[in-house]
Amino acid sequence: MMKVRFGKEEDFELVQKIDDGIVFPEYKKWIDNNQVYLIFENEEFAGWIQYSFFLERIPMINYFKLFEEFRGTGTGENVRQVYCCIKE
Repeated sequence: MMKVRFGKEEDFELVQKIDDGIVFPEYKKWIDNNQVYLIFENEEFAGWIQYSFFLERIPMINYFKLFEEFRGTGTGENVRQVYCCIKE
C-alpha cells in the first residue's frame, strides 16, 4: 500500500539515500514551505517529490525520484495522481 506524506526535517537522511546532491539548507526551506512529499510503499521508503509554484500559482515538479525497485510498479503513476491534486 502506498503512502505519501509531507517531508520532515528528520527525513533528510532518507532523501540523501536517493539524491545526495540535495543540501540541507535547501531541503529545510522546502519542508518549511510544505513542498516535499515522501513516498512509502508497504512502509518502505520508495522515493520523494519536491515541487514549487511557477508564477506563484502553478505547481511544478522539480524533483521526482524513485528507487529502481519501485519503477515500473505503478508507484510513480499513483504519485502523479496525488500531485495533480496539489493546490496552493
